[in-house]
Amino acid sequence: MNHNRSPVNRPGPSAAGDTDSTETTMETEHRAPSARDHAAAHAEFTSDPDRASSARSGRGKTPVRDLLQRIHREVSFAQAVLVSTMPRGGVQVIGPDYADDGIVRGLSRLVDGQDRVTWSALLTGKPAVSAELWPSRELTGSEFESAVLRPSGLGDQLAVPMADVLLPGYQGALVLFREASAQPFTAADGERVAALGKDIEKQLHRSPAPSGPMPHELATPMIAFGPGGQVLYPADGEQALAGLSGRLRSQLEQVVRKALDKRGTDAGGKRVVIPDDRGDLWAFRVRRVESYPALTGPAGLSADMPVVFVTHQPAPADFAAVTAEDVAADDEVARLVPAVRFMYDEHRNGPTLEVIAKHVHLSPFHFHRRFTELLGLTPKHYLFDCQIDTAKRQLVAGIELAEIARHCGFAHQSHFTSRFKQATGLTPTRWRKLAQAK
Repeated sequence: MNHNRSPVNRPGPSAAGDTDSTETTMETEHRAPSARDHAAAHAEFTSDPDRASSARSGRGKTPVRDLLQRIHREVSFAQAVLVSTMPRGGVQVIGPDYADDGIVRGLSRLVDGQDRVTWSALLTGKPAVSAELWPSRELTGSEFESAVLRPSGLGDQLAVPMADVLLPGYQGALVLFREASAQPFTAADGERVAALGKDIEKQLHRSPAPSGPMPHELATPMIAFGPGGQVLYPADGEQALAGLSGRLRSQLEQVVRKALDKRGTDAGGKRVVIPDDRGDLWAFRVRRVESYPALTGPAGLSADMPVVFVTHQPAPADFAAVTAEDVAADDEVARLVPAVRFMYDEHRNGPTLEVIAKHVHLSPFHFHRRFTELLGLTPKHYLFDCQIDTAKRQLVAGIELAEIARHCGFAHQSHFTSRFKQATGLTPTRWRKLAQAK
């Protein structure tokens, strides 16, 4: 393990004076951990719990460290990480804060689409182990082995699904690894870890913020489509699409088909707005990935077939509730997260991209690029979502349009009306009538 991690909020150059060197400070400083690192960290972890680092839930608790110690007493392992599905599509390692940098980078950026074990747990809702999913002849020499396992001397993996560990509706998993020389995990190990893992699931569970009027709700906020529009994730495709009106579902399927017909991987994805039967606009993030065998394989499809992730963005308040400590395993993501809270708190004042980027010590260019790629929406869209969410609540409360415009950071009432219709497909007055009728 690498204990020489950079602090989350380390100082950086100001936005006005940034040069291309800012990208270097933005990227996670990665050094493959040495055998001495592993030995020292493992000794600290197993022998002195008070000195071991821990990932915090943001709610005044430190459940990850205690849980891992309890699990280790019953099921031995060399490394452990907590992952969550994300609004950008795919998975992200979020904890603990002492997680191996190679695993964090591999599972979050490089080969998450080849992680059969984690995705099996997410798809089935049951524990999954390497022995049942990776024949040794396929694992040896694979990109997953070379990017995640081999650099850290690992050879076996176990994953247990967990619900809503970071964002409401976004599924997660606890993933354990053993060294290559150790006995493989068994199905019985998975059951024991699943039972012990219930405690962390309860403590990290994210309940959604109180919904506003006319909420846009999906049974699953992240859906993965394969060739022909087949739902690959979650397992119950029909349930995943429940809640979508006929018009909304039909147009979303058209968007997916067009994305599948394109070529290449879209790192940041594309924002798409689609009207429902009332004319109310829903916003989705659509991201095409050229190959994602961890999802196409279980469906009996070729490994080189594309996958399209469609995500429904979390409510602004739910995104703002995530802290840097909640994603402490990944320095780069942890550095970006405070900008979300800053925008949520300051959206009425209309902060510029330069001001927001300076808040996290980055140039506007690199902040915008990495924020969009890693979190799944642009800063501009998140700021706009905050304004519209506040405006909707005030509309239902009966506040005058001119006052709403002033309070939400719009230049004047006409500007508010224009932007509100752009976001929702309806004028503020029409939207208020529909919301009050419900």
